[in-house]
Amino acid sequence: MSYGINLTPVGPVASAFMFDEHVAGKLITGPFGSGKTISLFGAVLNFIPRISPSVIDGVRYLKVMVVRDTYPNLKDKTIPSYQQWLPRNLPGSSWIATPPPSHHLRLDLVLKDRRGQLIRLGPVDVRVEFRAVGPEAETAEDAFKGWEGNLVLFDEVDQQRVEALDMALGRVLNGRYPAGPHRQGLYGAPPHDFGAAPGAVLGAFNPPSVAHWLYRFTTLEPSPEWKLYRQPSGRSPQAENRRNSSLAYYERMALAWKNKPDDVRRFVDGEWGENPDGLLIYPEFVASEMVASEILVPDRGLKLYLGLDAGGTPAMAARQYMPNGQARTLSEIIAPENKFTGPAAFAEMAKAHLAVHYPRWRREQIVAVGDPSAKFNRDQRSGAKFDWLRDVGSALGIPVRPAPGSNNLELRLDAVRFPMTQRVDRQPGYLLSPNCTQLTAAYTGMYVAGEDGKPIKNRWSHIADGDQYAALAGSDMAALRARQSGRQAFREAIIANTDFRP
Repeated sequence: MSYGINLTPVGPVASAFMFDEHVAGKLITGPFGSGKTISLFGAVLNFIPRISPSVIDGVRYLKVMVVRDTYPNLKDKTIPSYQQWLPRNLPGSSWIATPPPSHHLRLDLVLKDRRGQLIRLGPVDVRVEFRAVGPEAETAEDAFKGWEGNLVLFDEVDQQRVEALDMALGRVLNGRYPAGPHRQGLYGAPPHDFGAAPGAVLGAFNPPSVAHWLYRFTTLEPSPEWKLYRQPSGRSPQAENRRNSSLAYYERMALAWKNKPDDVRRFVDGEWGENPDGLLIYPEFVASEMVASEILVPDRGLKLYLGLDAGGTPAMAARQYMPNGQARTLSEIIAPENKFTGPAAFAEMAKAHLAVHYPRWRREQIVAVGDPSAKFNRDQRSGAKFDWLRDVGSALGIPVRPAPGSNNLELRLDAVRFPMTQRVDRQPGYLLSPNCTQLTAAYTGMYVAGEDGKPIKNRWSHIADGDQYAALAGSDMAALRARQSGRQAFREAIIANTDFRP
């Protein structure tokens, strides 16, 4: 018999996750109730058209493993979501409930894609296995060793170890399902060879702490084989799965957790959790909205602001300010960690970066500023004094001046923070290009303040400082100082009405 399924995603991010065919590993994260798990199974159905019909019987064969940390969680949480797409009593299918549960479907499948067009796939044979992998179940090695299939789905992937994802990817990329004779001459193979069937690993999760391996895996050291899809906050106008999770639902959750800001951040807004090393300096940064979906293209009709941070690990950020007031960080460079990089070497790095990202830009279009204290440096070996800004600017061919604001930390932070709090033309007041991976890491969790309230110096503070200098160069300094004066006056008024005397 034929069975029809309407592939309607719960939102644009879920749609991109379901229909992206360009990466072997895909992960989706977001707040509670955003439709992540159901999007996993929607991605499975969208994968079926990529499977070529067998050269033996014309059937499309697909084998899937669905992974959760325990069998009770599979039974009570994951399988009910799966059955919204493929019920266990579907005619032409057989369901085995004994652990590990499995579902075997043999039917003619018709899909309706996101454009409303029907895709008649003909006969399809789908085998779905549900496995528990974790400390209270079998190991990843036991689950995947010798397994051959096309897809592995990790529901709540944050409950797994990174080794499980690596092992799963290794199993699906060998392309050995179905058996060789079914694949003879397919997938670009010569007529007498067995082609490798496509495979992928998918996962869904609520964001854990930045100390979790997933943060390093997706943000600090992202792999080209994996792509992360971030759903918006449940309180955002762009929130997904609104049919099942209303704005009131998230507002009630935030109110119930008013004394648990980290839970609100993770489960209501879908942002990474706290860094145990310190307090996030820019909690206003919302990665799901402010990290652009595509690499930002510079506007040659606008000035380009370069912010340079000096020291042994120098860095540079490039910004533009759009006519509507939106601030954009377009690119970044950072010298290698644990290796001293002098002004001449860094100038060569910066020159190469500009040649690639901003070719043939005129000098008068570029404003370069840097750490004001860098005018007065001392060579670590000889002790001789030198002007870092002048030396870098001379080698770069662009004057590098001290950033405005006399290196006032509050002004620097506000220059970056203020656009994050604004909205312009229904968009965030700040956008960060996705190629700025170090700034993304800094703003989502690694640029933090210590107990004294000052930024902790680490590998991410260099580029964060560079972005501050670029922001100062492009900001209205009078407005920045007015906001600072207003906050100071407010603090003084509060103190004046108390017994506190500093």
